[in-house]
Amino acid sequence: MLVDRNQETEISQAYAPDGDYIPRSTILSPEGVLQGALNSGRGDYRYFVPVGNPGPLIDLLQRALEIRI
Repeated sequence: MLVDRNQETEISQAYAPDGDYIPRSTILSPEGVLQGALNSGRGDYRYFVPVGNPGPLIDLLQRALEIRI
């Protein structure tokens, strides 16, 4: 889901577990629950994945499939 934090502040805040930075990529369960353990592993921006390199995002999605959220 792509969220415009200025136009959809309520949604943006609901999926900002560690601050308000962009870009931020989160993995949600089918019910829309944030899967906090599936993150970049960075200490500062846990949900930041590089825009120009799809590898880290692909890794996160594969981990999500493995745990069958």
